[in-house]
Amino acid sequence: MEDQILNGIVARLSEIDSTVPIYTEQIKQGFFQPAFFVMQLDTAQAPGYNRRSSRNMLFNVHYFPDRESLVPKADCRAIAQSLFEPLRYVTTENGLMRSNGLRYEIVDDILHFFVNFNIKVILEKEPVDKMQKIEREGNLSGD
Repeated sequence: MEDQILNGIVARLSEIDSTVPIYTEQIKQGFFQPAFFVMQLDTAQAPGYNRRSSRNMLFNVHYFPDRESLVPKADCRAIAQSLFEPLRYVTTENGLMRSNGLRYEIVDDILHFFVNFNIKVILEKEPVDKMQKIEREGNLSGD
């Protein structure tokens, strides 16, 4: 499921601006700016009733502004404002996934846009050995 959501985020980002490269793995050489870098930060699962659980996944969309920009923080704020609406819903193989807890911060002239997804999971039922046939013999004694 995490890969589906990651791919959905990448698809939304490419709809916003198809000219900006989008990375999902770290690039040591040949990193062009401006660029997006999407990574999954955290996943936690909390138990629910019976076999149900709630899984919370947090993604961080980094935006690296153009190195030669005179106003990199303003560029980051503009991109952040343009991300709120498109990242509310992300398309996956199972349909639309609604995000919650959208927020951003700018650290060292790099935008960190956080997107949280909370999904319900039904865990597989553990196989149980079925009872075998039992033979029972009984007598009535009353004589």
